[in-house]
Amino acid sequence: MAKILIIYPPGWIRLHPLHPLGTAMLASILHSKGIECTQVDLDIFAYDMNRTCPQERLQMEDLVDPSVFRSFLEKNGNLNKLYYTHRSVIERLLSSVALAEVKAVAFSIMGERQFISSTILSAFFRDLGIPTMAGGCYISDHYDRISSLQIFDAIFKGFAEDEFIRTCQKLLLGNFKARAMKVSVDHEAKYDLNSQPKPLFSHELNENYRRSLRAMYKTKQEHLVLQYLTDIGCRYGCSFCIRFHKKYQKKTVPKIIREMKEISVEYSTNLFSIVSNAINIDLDFSLDLFREM
Repeated sequence: MAKILIIYPPGWIRLHPLHPLGTAMLASILHSKGIECTQVDLDIFAYDMNRTCPQERLQMEDLVDPSVFRSFLEKNGNLNKLYYTHRSVIERLLSSVALAEVKAVAFSIMGERQFISSTILSAFFRDLGIPTMAGGCYISDHYDRISSLQIFDAIFKGFAEDEFIRTCQKLLLGNFKARAMKVSVDHEAKYDLNSQPKPLFSHELNENYRRSLRAMYKTKQEHLVLQYLTDIGCRYGCSFCIRFHKKYQKKTVPKIIREMKEISVEYSTNLFSIVSNAINIDLDFSLDLFREM
């Protein structure tokens, strides 16, 4: 079945392997609309390969190194051919992914190193005729610059959920090919946190995290930790803050508790990492949540 491939690109430094929340939220949105997708975390793939086959270690450093990236651009100026120097690493990373079924790729990008690796990966996919899309906090924070580079076939700023779904639906119909589409969404769509489906974690990826964490801690105990978002934005409580924050909103406590119970049963873990953007925390909400938990 034709599907969307959601990729968490290598480069984000994590001391404790966790299932990316961004890919899980994208997957849940697509699933709620009946769109088939597969989540891939290339960081954990690389970690697993290097842990189990240290004699054939993947050389990931150059793939995510800003200085190597800038040097290549200065000498060549052509991003489209950048992936050739990393082709063997990319092919090994994607060796377990059924690329023949993929209609489009969506990158969830949090930082500069991930942006660099996704740029290289995007050129690789375009060479296969597969369009690429990108979103995430790094894309939103550097939207104008990234848009001007025209690296991806579509980029999304903020919570452009409706446009993302429509773009995926068009891609699955085969109406667009790589570099034939120019979608650039720069608007803050109305976003209601309480209307969002609960995150859809990948059982296959979870097994990767379980194996890696057991090896890391040298124990057979359960260490799978799943991230859960309770609130986003800011309550504008710090007079010294100079950053732009979006409007603060939170899920209701009953929704949080219900979804955490469901996730706990579905993925066989009682360990959660609570994700909150709030610095000035809503005291009543927090106390109510902690009591219910």
